Amino acid sequence: MEARNLKKVRTIPTGRLANRAAEVAHKTIDEFQDLATQAEQKLVRRAEAGGRSMVNQAGGVVQKVTNYIEENPFASVTLALVAGILATMMLQASGVNLGRLLTPPSPPKDDATD
Repeated sequence: MEARNLKKVRTIPTGRLANRAAEVAHKTIDEFQDLATQAEQKLVRRAEAGGRSMVNQAGGVVQKVTNYIEENPFASVTLALVAGILATMMLQASGVNLGRLLTPPSPPKDDATD
């Protein structure tokens, strides 16, 4: 019985089988490529829409802040001053050397002129 099965296996036309396997593989790859392209396009559209939404929201925030400053100039200056003082106090408490941060770097010394 085994000899009969082996004989059947040997009679399969290997050229056609290999060609069919290659066709199926190419078709599968093409389908995958189409799906990947569609997914990429969908992601790009979503990213662009999200970017536009963020720009619109930022523009709205800027407009609200501008309106508040124009309507309340004294309160705005006071708020900015308090925020600056708090930021300075927090940086000093964390050990940041504000003098070094705010001083422009000195130009490099030329050793050849000494």
